[in-house]
Amino acid sequence: MYQHFVNQVAVKVCELEEEYKKIAEKLRVKLDDIFEPTIKIKIETNEIAALCDLGESVSIISKSLFTKLNLGSFEITELKFHLAESTYKQAVGIKENTLVYIKGYPALIDFVIVDMPEDATAPIILHHPFLRIIKALINLHEENMKLQLPSRDTFVIHFPKKKNPSKMRRRPSL
Repeated sequence: MYQHFVNQVAVKVCELEEEYKKIAEKLRVKLDDIFEPTIKIKIETNEIAALCDLGESVSIISKSLFTKLNLGSFEITELKFHLAESTYKQAVGIKENTLVYIKGYPALIDFVIVDMPEDATAPIILHHPFLRIIKALINLHEENMKLQLPSRDTFVIHFPKKKNPSKMRRRPSL
């Protein structure tokens, strides 16, 4: 009786292994995260990498970069951010209607200024409403973004490779 039970378990294990193999054959291969979803934007004469972040609801610039770029005055705000590590951060201010250029095309953006460390790879975070304005179609599989800007033919920007793909960067989470 015990041997019969062991045989039934062995048969069931073999059936499950075969079923797993069939399912595994249909699954796509996991891909490494080796690209930065960033684009180059130009503010006055400065070309800066900006992270395209669909999770953010506001475009963010660090206070130090804002000061370096000498973007002028800004409005004080009471806006607070809930960061990923469960802390809160007060925004310094908001700079509305900042002129930026993407591949020579002008666009206006509102920046929330935050006193935070400047990210060396992409010190600016572009939010999803701004990406919608410039009609950004992000294709993470192809690692690029198609832009459909007014008065310009559609063009593609390829995301650059990460310098250290295994290193995770922390970003403010709103």
